[in-house]
Formats: sequence, structure tokens, C-alpha cells
Amino acid sequence: MKNPIKNIHFLFQILSISLFPFMITFAIYLHLNGETSPGGGFVSGIMIATAFIMISIGFNNVKISFYQINILSAIFMLLYLCLGVCGIIFRNSILDYSFFAIFKINLIKSQQIGIMIVETCVMFVVSSSAYTIYKRFISH
Repeated sequence: MKNPIKNIHFLFQILSISLFPFMITFAIYLHLNGETSPGGGFVSGIMIATAFIMISIGFNNVKISFYQINILSAIFMLLYLCLGVCGIIFRNSILDYSFFAIFKINLIKSQQIGIMIVETCVMFVVSSSAYTIYKRFISH
């Protein structure tokens, strides 16, 4: 008789591989429609982290180091900070995206670009933070 635990683990591996591209695609959809509907950076970041956590649970040999995750998080935190500082320097208001008008972009497009950059930063910081919490939890 076969071990039922191995069968469940194999089933989880198949499900995680099958669901991974759909979860990432849905996360990108939530991210891109974040300005007009509920969603955005936080929800898409959690969805991406969940997809990677599911793969990590299914396949124990996935090696993503804490250093790589922290570098990713730090880069996008720094980009978010720079965007806020540019708003203070050029428009005297934090996260005022109208400073993109310097590059001959109209006001509405500059707001859209700024919001998309901020939501992307939030998405990557949240996903890397959630995955770090998971990795720290299982490493102890």
C-alpha cells in the first residue's frame, strides 16, 4: 500500500505548479486595476507572496535567500522614498506626482505615472516582506 502522505504532497506539488501562473496573472491584474477598483499594491503583493509561498511549501528545494529578498525590498522602499522627496522638493507636498510635468507630461498622465510607481513599490515591498515573514517562521 502506498503512503497517503506522499500522494497528498505530490497532489499539492501539482496544484501549486498549476495555480502559480494564474495567481501571478491575477496579482498583475489587481495591480493594474488598483486605481479604479479595490486592489492595488498591497493586495497584489500579498497574492505574489502567496504564490511563492505555495511553491516553496510544495518544493522544499526552492532557495531564495534573505539577502535577495531584503535587497528587493530596500530598492523599492528607496524608490518610494525618492518619489516622496521629489514631491517635496518640486511641489512642496509629499507624494505630489505633478512634478513629472517637468518631463513635458500633462498633469493627469503625471498623476497616473506617480500612482503606478507608488503601487509597484508597495507591491514589491509587501510581497518581499510577507515572504520574509514566512521564511523566518519556517526557519526556526
